[in-house]
Amino acid sequence: MANSVKKFAAERKLAKQRNENGPEISNSEIFSALRSVNATINAGFKEAYARIDALSEQAVAPDDIEEFSVTDLREELQGIMTHISTTKSEIAALKPKNETETDQITAATGELDAVVDATAAATSDILKAAEDLQTAVDAIRAEHAIESVENLDKNLDAIEMEGMNILMACGFQDLTGQRINKVVNTLRYIEDHIDALIKVWGITEGTADGALIANAPDDARPDQDLLHGPSTDGSGVSQDDIDALFD
Repeated sequence: MANSVKKFAAERKLAKQRNENGPEISNSEIFSALRSVNATINAGFKEAYARIDALSEQAVAPDDIEEFSVTDLREELQGIMTHISTTKSEIAALKPKNETETDQITAATGELDAVVDATAAATSDILKAAEDLQTAVDAIRAEHAIESVENLDKNLDAIEMEGMNILMACGFQDLTGQRINKVVNTLRYIEDHIDALIKVWGITEGTADGALIANAPDDARPDQDLLHGPSTDGSGVSQDDIDALFD
């Protein structure tokens, strides 16, 4: 019969407490459970990684990825820089070189304002001269024969003077024509640079609103959409078209 190992009182007391709390678990059982948990966690990670790889392949297939070399990338960036540089140059060409100079658009606006003022002043002078002519003619007709002969030279001088005033007032056309030519040249200058920008960026379709071009946004007149000004030759409604409405 094998000799049993004698246990101390403290060991017997500890064993008694373990029996009261439940069966004793050995260290080997604990390590076995930990290894099982570790295996389960590793299997879960492997499955998660496999699913991520599968989703990545579905989202971006390797065959769909275009390979760019460093040279291709450099050429693309250089093309973008060229476009931006050209755009800046074209826009800068519309601005004066220094602050003391007037830019093209402001100058064109000033020229048009001067045309309006000159036209208004000339029209006023012509109307006044026409009224004075009518007054002189009425005076000649109203006077008696003898008085008319005596004042004829004076009235004729007045008529001649007003005729000269009309001719001088009509000289505004030459000045306004020169100013309008400056505006036209400015618009052509701007148009050339805008066309260059359109070609640089490859714009093929416009987005401008014709109604906004024809009418100022701040024009509050109720009939402003009907006021388009005189039509150019070959456009608009002709007199024959108007006469045809009454036939």
